[in-house]
Amino acid sequence: EYAYDISQKLGCKHIILHHGYVPGTSYPPNWIKRGKIFWNEFLENKSEDTVFHIENLLEHTPEIISELVSTVNDVRLDICLDVGHAHCNSKTSALDWIVKLNKQIGFVHMHNNHGHKDEHLGFEKGTLDIFEICNALEEYAPNSIWGIETDINDMESSIIWLKNNNFLYF
Repeated sequence: EYAYDISQKLGCKHIILHHGYVPGTSYPPNWIKRGKIFWNEFLENKSEDTVFHIENLLEHTPEIISELVSTVNDVRLDICLDVGHAHCNSKTSALDWIVKLNKQIGFVHMHNNHGHKDEHLGFEKGTLDIFEICNALEEYAPNSIWGIETDINDMESSIIWLKNNNFLYF
């Protein structure tokens, strides 16, 4: 509620939240049932023009976050795919996350790592093929908003990379 109240005062239309699921601590079907109850009640009195993006974090596959969003079935709730989290915390490739989640992806956190920890590296560092990721996002999640979430020292080079590879136009 607090984040929502502040977002309304600031005029923000997009709020990214971690969902709180930790693999191995909750039976997924029960977690989804509780999530549906929470989100249905939470969204009851929220603005129609504010979208909540649930970000993947520790889960090993995209199924649980996809099922939660499908079960809630509200246009104000979709997924923030953090490609770096998918790369370092998941048994499923970041590319497969994109294919599986497709149009459920409303926002993307873009950064790279070496597949072992959440390093928030620039696009040209790490082992994630950012070119392949960007192409897949354009195909499967064409309306998603991309946010660069690199270390500040890699921000400019990542913006230039997007421009040089025709993913950013200005």
